[in-house]
Amino acid sequence: MMTTLKTAATPPSGREYLGLKSIVSAHEVTTIVHEPDFRSLLAHELRWMRTIRAAQPLGHAFLFTSNALTMTLLPAWFAGRHPGLLLLFPLALALRVGLHFALPRPQTADNRWAVWKLLLRDFLSFGVWIASFSTRQVTWRSQTLRVRPDGVLYRSGTPRPA
Repeated sequence: MMTTLKTAATPPSGREYLGLKSIVSAHEVTTIVHEPDFRSLLAHELRWMRTIRAAQPLGHAFLFTSNALTMTLLPAWFAGRHPGLLLLFPLALALRVGLHFALPRPQTADNRWAVWKLLLRDFLSFGVWIASFSTRQVTWRSQTLRVRPDGVLYRSGTPRPA
């Protein structure tokens, strides 16, 4: 069953209404990124995180707010004065795990390690986000590239393009 979303008569941008429809597909779209090893996975994720940083700097800067598990660890520093803050992490973890199991999964999915995988995934994502601020260098197809502030890539060791 297809769901049709009607577009607004006057979009916020002030452009003329074209009468087009947005349709939500009945088919789930999935993506599998297969990397041969952990180092390749980190390089891939760091490249994508730096792409986001170049394309949407403000959105990238506030991306940490979407990672509830790491965000709930920050208030733990203040738990001496407010012990209730220690409840935020278990609450966020319970909600994260609940969401994981509420979403449909293939019958072959192995959920025995789901909680640990969620923790690893969230902390890995947070670490990659932090690392994305550390340098403008990326590795792509065995080449070391540099990223200009405007997002343009150039080979490391060559003169920086204007």
